[in-house]
Formats: sequence, C-alpha cells, structure tokens
Amino acid sequence: MNSVNKKLEEDYQQLFILLKKKYKKQIFDEDTNSFLKLIQRGIWLLQVFSNSIEDSIEQIIVNSLSLFEVILIKNHTLINYLGRNTIENIVFLLSKDNKEINAESPVAKMFTTLFHRSNPKIKNYLKKIKGRYETYCEIVHKKDKVHNESITNGMKRYWELCTNEKVKEALDNYFLSIYECVTIFYLENMDKFDKMSDEDKIIIEVLLPEDYRKEIKNIID
Repeated sequence: MNSVNKKLEEDYQQLFILLKKKYKKQIFDEDTNSFLKLIQRGIWLLQVFSNSIEDSIEQIIVNSLSLFEVILIKNHTLINYLGRNTIENIVFLLSKDNKEINAESPVAKMFTTLFHRSNPKIKNYLKKIKGRYETYCEIVHKKDKVHNESITNGMKRYWELCTNEKVKEALDNYFLSIYECVTIFYLENMDKFDKMSDEDKIIIEVLLPEDYRKEIKNIID
C-alpha cells in the first residue's frame, strides 16, 4: 500500500498547487490542509471504484480490503459505497460468461443470470448478497439533508454525525458482503478448485477456513 499512499500524496500536491494559485490568501493552515486531504482521499476512492472493473475476483477482494489503509474510515457513507461497488464488480465477473451480460448491463440482470444457473446452496448466498446490495443502494441514494448541511459547519460537526454505531454497522455489512461473495465464488468453482490460479486459491483459503469449506461440501453432497 505504500505505492497507493505515494500516489495519493502526489495527487494531493498537484491539487494543492492549483488551490494556492486560485486562492491567494494564506488559508491553508494545518487543520484545513488535513481536512482537504480527507476530502481528496474520499473523492479518489469513489472515483476509482466507480470507473474500474477488475479482471479477477482475487483482485477485487485484495483492493477492497487494502483500501481500508487509505479510506476515511470513520465515514460510513464511503464504506457503504465501497460495499455496493464491490458487490457490483464481483457479480459482474461471476455472470459475464453469459453472452448477454456486459459491464453496462443492469445489476439486476446479472443477479437473474446467476439465479437461473445456480444450485440451491449458491442461491441461498445469492439471496443474501442481493438483499445486502439492495440495502446498500437505499443507503447511498438516500438524501440526508442534515448530514449534507453539517459538512459546511466544519469537521467537528461532521465527525459527530459519523457515530461509532453507524461505522460498526457499515463495516460489519461490508465484511459480510466480502465473505458471502467469496463463498459464492468458491461454490461456483469447487469442482475445479485444484486447477484454480494460486491467487484465487489464496483468497479462498485465507477467507474461508478449511473446516468451513468441508462443511459446505458435505451439505451439497
């Protein structure tokens, strides 16, 4: 993640130069500078995840987890955005072998494709993921006037609104989303697990303990 932090710092320095050219007064004290960095990181995170489709489940998971080193961790709204976009990317990769599916296809159509071809065990996890995705969509599209107004009142008020309970709930849902997506990925590829790439195997082995994988297999068998 050092490379990510370096990239963010370089990006911020370019932004800082532009801001200083536009605003001549010396308003960039330490607190303002820190707040601008937080905003820049939040914008960067949403930009990256709204404009990129990774090539593998493994890459999505690695990026989604590693980004917590740079995310504004107390901002539950960003965490919910990240959860929604992660599910979208994984569902796309799982369904893209259908010729009717492409990156522009509605997510609902991708879910339908997976439901039609999946066994009952996979459908159970798909229902969980679909429900979680719909909840994410409700959250990120909700207009929270109080929250938006608070940003103009300064950083202190902003932090007060981002309560620990909201952050904990967002993080719990986020990691459950990752766990359930990896479970679906494993179930889809269980019969060819030994032939999977080392990267994909590592993701499954790290996030799904061997006892749990055996339990899933026994239930299906």
